[in-house]
Amino acid sequence: MKKQEIKQLYNELKRQIEDEYQEAILQAETKRKNRLAAIETMSQMTHQSTKRHTSSGDQNDQKPSNGSVTYGSLANSVVKAIELVPSTFTKKDIKRALKEVDGASSTWKDTSITGCLVRLARSGKIEQVSTGQGRRPNTYHRITAKTQDLSQDSTIENITVQEL
Repeated sequence: MKKQEIKQLYNELKRQIEDEYQEAILQAETKRKNRLAAIETMSQMTHQSTKRHTSSGDQNDQKPSNGSVTYGSLANSVVKAIELVPSTFTKKDIKRALKEVDGASSTWKDTSITGCLVRLARSGKIEQVSTGQGRRPNTYHRITAKTQDLSQDSTIENITVQEL
């Protein structure tokens, strides 16, 4: 090979390597921009889902439009669901009623519902009638205003069957 052919081959290879290098830089830059855009989108979505939604009413009564829930929204929904079920009910009854209260997209976990019912029972809003065992759930009874008044009245304990 002549010196000029070698120089021409050298220049072609150099240009080819330079072109490949520039193409690799463009691809890497495009990939970097796409990743940054994806991270920014995820950050915005996370920020929106964790942001507290407040309104003129009670913030716990409202479910945000983006699907997230606010603190206390399960308790509020369960209290509303208790009004829809029979006076003696189980967690399954509440779960069915929650679909009416929160809509068809209600996806509360069973353990969350159970925990809420236990807290309501401890606070005296409902009464646990029987303890579940195995697959049988706890049974609860709704306490109405009359029931609360009677349970707080000490004279009711002194009434015998004959007096009634």
